[in-house]
Amino acid sequence: MKKIVLVTGASRGIGAEVARQLSRLGFFVVLGYNKNKEKAEQVLKDCGGNGVCVQADISKYEDCEQMISEINKNHGEIYGLVCNAGVTQKKLLIDQTEKEMAEIINTNLMSAMYLTNLCLNQESEGFEKPLKHIVFVSSVDGIKGNAGEAVYSATKGGLIALSKSLKDELEPFGVAVECVELPAVLGTGMMDEYTKEELEEIKKTYKVISKETAAEYITKPFVK
Repeated sequence: MKKIVLVTGASRGIGAEVARQLSRLGFFVVLGYNKNKEKAEQVLKDCGGNGVCVQADISKYEDCEQMISEINKNHGEIYGLVCNAGVTQKKLLIDQTEKEMAEIINTNLMSAMYLTNLCLNQESEGFEKPLKHIVFVSSVDGIKGNAGEAVYSATKGGLIALSKSLKDELEPFGVAVECVELPAVLGTGMMDEYTKEELEEIKKTYKVISKETAAEYITKPFVK
């Protein structure tokens, strides 16, 4: 029986590389995306077609609910969940609007809660849950903070706290919960927004890794 892993933000960057690596490990990968259908389909080709692309705006509970229902109906129970999707905005908190703050919070943090809740409530027989692995993709900004990205940092810190709480809640059900706190990752949309000078400053403060290495950290819990 195929083991299904849902990866959010899988059309590019770290999420795309996570999808590729999971496919090589033999998983049926559901590539969650919002707007980049063509890019998601290209990543699926890179995965040898071993999966499917599913569109959803995961900042909205209704879209998350529809996505999980569609996956269950067409492909089966979800075995693993990788909450990778994230957005940010280089802007001081004093200058941000309520809409801008809400988008970051709902995409980065609330979506992880929505999807975890929905995956845990998949129909199952007996005590154990079909879902066996949850991986939240966080950042060192969730630990250290980052001036100019206060809301983003708060959401990443929230994922760390969420993972710690869920580890205790879900251990009796046989569900493993991990949170990967990534350093600066090259080759991603977020990093592409920085100027060359800003990147040099980042390298002085943070460890910098490739998206391939980041994906290895994220997929490690799925390796037997």
